[in-house]
Amino acid sequence: MEARIIAISDVVESMVSDRSYRRAPGIEAALLEIEEHKGILYDVAVADACLRLFREKEYQLFWNINNWKYYGYTWLEIKKSLSF
Repeated sequence: MEARIIAISDVVESMVSDRSYRRAPGIEAALLEIEEHKGILYDVAVADACLRLFREKEYQLFWNINNWKYYGYTWLEIKKSLSF
């Protein structure tokens, strides 16, 4: 389960971060990627939980000098929000 969560979080992090070779597409592009490929590339339950957190519960990311922080939630809370 943890690997499935990390797969989704990697998509979000990589798409909201600028790279040396491109500007960040942004959070909406990341959520669209997850939505379009859930059940194909991404676990359906994890994808739905991620989409629900950002779209319904207004989950936000913010930049800390050391790393990205997931505002308001811990990974344990994200894992618990999955409905099986």
